[in-house]
Amino acid sequence: MAVDTPVRVCGSFTQDRCLMRGKEAYIGFCIHVHIQLQTFNILHTNLPVLMNLCEQLPVAGHKQYQCCEFVRFEQQECHLLEDSKNAYGCRPVENMQLKKGRSVRRFPVIRDNRIINGVDAEPGEFPSQLSLQRSGGHSCGASILNENWALTAAHCVDGLSVSSITLLAGTIYLDSGGTRHRVEEIIIHEDYNKYDSWRNDIAVVRVSDPFEFDEVNVKSIPLPAQGENPADGANATVIGWGTVDFDGTVPNTLQKVEQVIVNQEWCDFVYDRVGYGHVYDGQICSDSPAIKGACNGDSGGPLLVNGTVVGLVSWGYRCAYFPTVYTRVPAYKDWIKERTGV
Repeated sequence: MAVDTPVRVCGSFTQDRCLMRGKEAYIGFCIHVHIQLQTFNILHTNLPVLMNLCEQLPVAGHKQYQCCEFVRFEQQECHLLEDSKNAYGCRPVENMQLKKGRSVRRFPVIRDNRIINGVDAEPGEFPSQLSLQRSGGHSCGASILNENWALTAAHCVDGLSVSSITLLAGTIYLDSGGTRHRVEEIIIHEDYNKYDSWRNDIAVVRVSDPFEFDEVNVKSIPLPAQGENPADGANATVIGWGTVDFDGTVPNTLQKVEQVIVNQEWCDFVYDRVGYGHVYDGQICSDSPAIKGACNGDSGGPLLVNGTVVGLVSWGYRCAYFPTVYTRVPAYKDWIKERTGV
């Protein structure tokens, strides 16, 4: 499948993202050409995804980096070419073994409620945002639909009782302000499937004590019409509470990060290349030119385009290095209305 996508040149990080050039576009990692490793240290035990087809990117200021394609279920050894000081060549290796002392890294889906490289939201900037909490601590994001109902991801409430969760409304701070609301009913999409790329990952939650709307801090979130999808390339924002970097720094303040809607077929192609599932019609993807975005969460929180919720954070791979996958809200507008009247 040919993909008409611009080349993303390598940046200053040894594991920055890039796109291969040629007839087809491939997602890859940038590797510094002077790394003296016979085997790139990106192996992990549950999915052998290794490098192939190293390519020098002849872009001013970036010549010291090259783009290496991900290849599914193949083992590759990359080494400095004999006739060049600036490029690696790659070839298959049989029975590749990790050398002693070389680490093995896992990159599973982790719904750990983080926004990578976000910035603080302003008070009143996102008045429909909720913190879905378990045992008094933040667990997922959610959004106010009306005085009685909230919208979130199915995996955030799957298997939970109504007595085990509360919703915090009306504040961007987890430790102050706002009101807590008990939950009376949870409705998960009847076709939710966590074993098949988290299809139909959507749920609505009814509170027992209604949200009290005001002009600043508590409002309902605008919903799109059924099938009213954002255009590829549209600017978007994802919001949530959680760690703001890969070191696990946890903020008290709601975070926001800018994103771009990416083509669904391209997003599916990327995940197929790494053998990590599919992106279906009921899902939508966003990405960022920089390493910014949701790290598979704040799960359940909204992806916004012009203030309208178009997605619910659902799943992803390797945090902000790959596109984040969301439940496509315009595909479920009728379902939401049937369950809540909104």
